[in-house]
Amino acid sequence: FSEMKVFEQEEKAEFFSQGGMKYGVRSFESPAFPGYIPEEQLSQFTLSTLAPSVFVEIRKTVGIEESDFSNALENGDLEPFSTNSKSGASFYFSRQLPLIIKIVGSDEYRFLANSIREYHDHVLNNPSTLLARVVAMHLLQFHSKAFHIIVMEAVWSQPGSSCCHKAPPQFMHLIYDLKGSTKGRSASAKDIALSPKPSQTATILKDNDLRLSQRVFEIGYSLRRQYLSQLKKDVSFLVRLGVLDYSMLVGVHIPRLSGTTKILSRRVDDDNDDFVLVERSKQSEENTGVWRGPIWSKDKQEVYHMGIIDYLVPYGLRKRGEYFLKSKVQGFGDTISVLPPKEYGERFLDFITKVLC
Repeated sequence: FSEMKVFEQEEKAEFFSQGGMKYGVRSFESPAFPGYIPEEQLSQFTLSTLAPSVFVEIRKTVGIEESDFSNALENGDLEPFSTNSKSGASFYFSRQLPLIIKIVGSDEYRFLANSIREYHDHVLNNPSTLLARVVAMHLLQFHSKAFHIIVMEAVWSQPGSSCCHKAPPQFMHLIYDLKGSTKGRSASAKDIALSPKPSQTATILKDNDLRLSQRVFEIGYSLRRQYLSQLKKDVSFLVRLGVLDYSMLVGVHIPRLSGTTKILSRRVDDDNDDFVLVERSKQSEENTGVWRGPIWSKDKQEVYHMGIIDYLVPYGLRKRGEYFLKSKVQGFGDTISVLPPKEYGERFLDFITKVLC
């Protein structure tokens, strides 16, 4: 990989030297990291930064100051969290900035590295892109182990973070991960039973859950037209890159539930598949006004946060094989998530168009 000559600098890693691996007491709770790191071995970490000049430009577009960015990563103030993602990737929230640190596979990392110029141009030419923008790429090495790291903007702010024109943190009562497919696209009973986190529901609802609830995101004609115009540009770009498996992450804050953490979840029993309002715990919050990014619903009853995530999966041999097996051999057709990039983009765009009103 180093033969690509895209690395412009190397530095000793202070990265992750605090927090989860401080003094070798414990490691981050993630299968991607070794279990115990003695303090004397921390100096053996090296961190390579991929194309830093490119990502400096992208960070300027996002609105991140370089000093803030460095501080957010170097002080190790990161919060590990788990998702129901099938990719097995590890995720960490920055508590200082609205950023997510994601440890990805080498294929995903290499793909973005090889597409860095096209990615840079699209992000800079589309400042209103719905893509959750990648703002840094790193390769963390420890002996024979290598961790491929991308840093990307969060779709919504977390408690303690501020900057980048993001709204102050709001409790997310509903979270949807939407692809447009139907096969396996329902939250499980286990997911729905999860207790909420301090800042958001722990239940990630999916396409079938949205269809079942007959919910739509009403943002009004003018804003819908703007959003769909940008969405078409973003999907066209992803189709040209030849990627798939991406989704629209939607967080819904409901101001009328201020002071109470409640979620709309699907009641799982034999007789009732309706969505019901379930009180889980207490949460104090305020609505502090309109910022760039969050969108008020047309009736001013909800606030939406939307962004395209997980868009770095190429349509390579593995995905081609998965498509052939599930679609053709097993006979699931186009109900599965994996489709060729053009068909995937068309289905994704059609579904999001239908749920935006």
